[in-house]
Amino acid sequence: MITRLLTTLFLITFMTGVNAAEYFVAKNGNDSNPGTIGSPWQTIQTSINKLVPGDILSIADGVYTENLKPTVSGTSIAPIIIRAINPFEVTIDAGGVSQALNITEVSYLVFEGFKLRNAGERAVLQVNSKDNQPATGNTATHHIALRKMSVKGSCLNKNCNGLLIGRSNDILLEDAWVYGAGRYTLSVYGSRNITLRRIVIRWDQWYGDSYKPNDPRNAMGIYNTHDSLFENVIMLDAGLRPNGTGGDKGTLLLAGGDNGVTAPFVNSSNNQFYGLTLYNNVGLAISLSARSQPHNNNHFENSVVMGNTIRGITINKRVTNTTFNKMTVLDHPSEGYANWSSETSGNVMTNSIIANNGNRAFRGELAESYNMVFNNAPNYANGATPGTGSMVLDPEQLYAFDNDTTPLNDNLGSDGERRGAHLMYRYYNGVESTESVWPWFYENKIYQDFCDPATLTELGRTGSNTAGWCDSGKSLTRYIWNAVGNEACPSNVCDVDPEPLPVILEPVVDPEPLPIEDNPNNVGGDTPPPVGAIAEINGGSVSWLWAMFSVLIMFSRRGSARNTSDN
Repeated sequence: MITRLLTTLFLITFMTGVNAAEYFVAKNGNDSNPGTIGSPWQTIQTSINKLVPGDILSIADGVYTENLKPTVSGTSIAPIIIRAINPFEVTIDAGGVSQALNITEVSYLVFEGFKLRNAGERAVLQVNSKDNQPATGNTATHHIALRKMSVKGSCLNKNCNGLLIGRSNDILLEDAWVYGAGRYTLSVYGSRNITLRRIVIRWDQWYGDSYKPNDPRNAMGIYNTHDSLFENVIMLDAGLRPNGTGGDKGTLLLAGGDNGVTAPFVNSSNNQFYGLTLYNNVGLAISLSARSQPHNNNHFENSVVMGNTIRGITINKRVTNTTFNKMTVLDHPSEGYANWSSETSGNVMTNSIIANNGNRAFRGELAESYNMVFNNAPNYANGATPGTGSMVLDPEQLYAFDNDTTPLNDNLGSDGERRGAHLMYRYYNGVESTESVWPWFYENKIYQDFCDPATLTELGRTGSNTAGWCDSGKSLTRYIWNAVGNEACPSNVCDVDPEPLPVILEPVVDPEPLPIEDNPNNVGGDTPPPVGAIAEINGGSVSWLWAMFSVLIMFSRRGSARNTSDN
């Protein structure tokens, strides 16, 4: 179905042609200009308001103090693209008065390459619709792609987050990182068909003095959300809960309840999680809890959960038919897995490694099989015995991400493959690719944001509340790979160049230099900009059509592996 749809869309675009142009914004432009590369516009919001479906808005380096709220939409065959010419060299500073980027009741938009900052007591980046959204069909906000984004949260005391996706459908967040202040660093609420891919998240601080300071706080909260996909997401180095506050502290929370018209669902179901890394976080690592109706049919696979301060996996209340496959759960003071609810059934863990946890491997309702359990205290308790195919044996791993060891090769899982996570490759639509996920792309840029000394001081990440990666002096990849033992990071993981990331727009022509003081990135000089810049593009350009076809693939392919209801 997806292939046929894409072919049809491409043929329609090719045959009809879409009148479109590329426009430019620069700090020393003028909104009365025509918006060409030689005479750019100046303000991003004003420029966005002028766009029509198929247009591209390319923005030159600089700090823009604006509150962006798009008022235009693209179409399914002609999205509007708004991008930084040089990724992460354009900062949107919200001035502490509103969101830096507020995407509400628009559709078919692509944003790429921005740093977003300083929204005060609001989400810095918000993709949201009003209450009373439908559970099927399109919500008011739909088909939005956000790529190469750096989001620094600024919410300290209200019930707000660094990044919020709320009451929306078909949203893609890819190759991004989120950190800073917020109850949830990243929150997905009342939404469906959301994809998060290759994201790094660090929870830093939230006081909640103007809300409920004893409410839960987590790096990522998934609340009343269905049919969504989370691939290659790293959550690490969470800060401490402020003194004098209570409530659960954790990393990944799957939650839900009857919140009336604010969400179309009352639970979180049919979500899939692949290639997660949860390391060195405060509190619970993965936790699931439902109030009104059970969470049902969620799936976790090929993920590493290690070195968090309480427990690896926790089921608190009303969770059914959730599966954990090829998990590696290591080095927690409490259990590897614990289910505290009497209202659960059908939960399964298989082909996993549960080792070196300070309490038992498993507690409570769970059908476990073909797991390798070792050095938990104890491995099994209260008369429990290993499930079918499970065994107590040292997996002899040097690295949590690599399960290529003699015990694991000699004792294969139920699927004839090695047990535990083998987290080496990127995922697309729930399918493991052959593209290496290590070294992590943009890890130097992430380090500059996460570990800037002024930022760490501002966020209270000093002294006993320090951020481990920032203190390590290592790359992100080396820091995570060295978490188990003292082995050097393998050369095929840490001493190679990252795999290229998908590109929406390739350079078509070399542009004239942009009229910017100093032109620090040599835009338009001997080296063309990495994402390309096209002076003017008229409908009918085959190169432009191919670029737009790439965007259509990005919008359409997300759901192909997990949502078969429209096939």
